[in-house]
Amino acid sequence: MIEIIPSIISKDFEDFREKVEMVEPFVDRIQIDIMDGIFVPQTTFDGLEAVEDVETDIDMEVHLMVARPENHINQWLDKPISRIIIHQEATQKILESIKMIKEGEQLCGVALNPETPIDVVKDFIGEIDFIQFMTVEPGQYGAPFIPDVLEKVKDFHYLYSDIPIQVDGGINDQTILEATLSGATIFAVGSYIFDSENSPEETIAILQGATKGNLNK
Repeated sequence: MIEIIPSIISKDFEDFREKVEMVEPFVDRIQIDIMDGIFVPQTTFDGLEAVEDVETDIDMEVHLMVARPENHINQWLDKPISRIIIHQEATQKILESIKMIKEGEQLCGVALNPETPIDVVKDFIGEIDFIQFMTVEPGQYGAPFIPDVLEKVKDFHYLYSDIPIQVDGGINDQTILEATLSGATIFAVGSYIFDSENSPEETIAILQGATKGNLNK
């Protein structure tokens, strides 16, 4: 089962609300990107009030592109968030961070940057619910897909076939098929949806069709 998750980067509540309204009829979940200007150069709004104030029933996950996520996790645990993603590279307390998320009864995913080797997952593989491979450098909205990451996706899928693989970055109607064939089943998609000349409904349908090898628009 392929899942498309619109990835939302916002500077303020109004932008966030508009993007949620654009996609909520067509997907089951959205991803909220949070950037601190430290782990990545870019910054976003903190999102904490927005997830409570926005009028929607859609499931939400938060992708914390922040340094020392262990200092941020607690403030998300009482929010209407079902999944929290942290970066392996952002903390020296990865197991402690995962434990915090799990004790808050959210699902936990760990993201790996493009250059990070997959052997780092040995430290925490038994504790996570899914893995997220970054196929762009984190924070680089609209950046081109890094195809070399797909070899890591294949290797991970071979070693840990029971762990769902999510891919984030540079996803379009071509790269989603390549990533699907490598073992990924969940795709966080930003610019391809929100910057498209097509409607979100049409774009999401194109992506779903592309995973089956149907690239006809």
